[in-house]
Amino acid sequence: MIPPHRAIYDAAHLYELAFDFRDFAAEVRFLEDAFVSRRGRPLRSFLELAAGPARHAIELGARGIDVAALDLSPSMRNLALLRAAERGVSLDYTLGDMVAFARTPRVDLAANMLSSATYILSDERFVAHLRAVGAALVADGMYVIELPHPSGLEGRSTVQESWTVSRPAGVIDVSWSTGSTRGSISTCVARMNFRSPTGAVLEIEDEADERIFRVEEIERFAAASGCFTVEAVRGALREDTALDEPAAWRLVVILKKTAPVAARSTLE
Repeated sequence: MIPPHRAIYDAAHLYELAFDFRDFAAEVRFLEDAFVSRRGRPLRSFLELAAGPARHAIELGARGIDVAALDLSPSMRNLALLRAAERGVSLDYTLGDMVAFARTPRVDLAANMLSSATYILSDERFVAHLRAVGAALVADGMYVIELPHPSGLEGRSTVQESWTVSRPAGVIDVSWSTGSTRGSISTCVARMNFRSPTGAVLEIEDEADERIFRVEEIERFAAASGCFTVEAVRGALREDTALDEPAAWRLVVILKKTAPVAARSTLE
């Protein structure tokens, strides 16, 4: 399978720089607290899906949690393993498709961050994805999905489509803009312009289709999977931000595994 936005993700070091503005330590605190508060036990194992450089997995691994990651990109895997080694973290990183994968041992918590699940365009593939995740979780495991806020379906964006990150390694200008739209699916054009301290310039552009989801769709997919229910919905990676609050800028869905994965989903 050819990864969407492949040119962007092949440039793993530039992608890492482009999203270095995110507070990964705070984000993994949210993930860990979400699990502990709802399950009443310590988080012991974690799987990051569509992981890219696996920043969340590595951060949790540095806290002593068993961590694993999955992504289609060999470039991202190579970078993630390098970063994990630098932090002294043992990272089990597998190349694979988040819609169809199998892994053991099972984990307490899985997460799909930075809107990576928007690449799953069809209902059937999203349900297949949930079933694959369900099979990778322990009996009462948790799955957290970070998605764009559904107000994007009404033409109201809650995020900046362009930004700049400056670090000693260089400066990168990034744009992630919406092109043509067909219902809930839009063609998103991603551009990165990197300038090194020596004056070298590298420009990369690619486009791919992405889908914005409503809460009701995720609830329907969870029910169709036969193994998940929606446990909570938030408007940011914060427990105190509801989806309908002015401060909401994401759709964060917390799912609970409630049953073993059956032979077939109700969509089949």
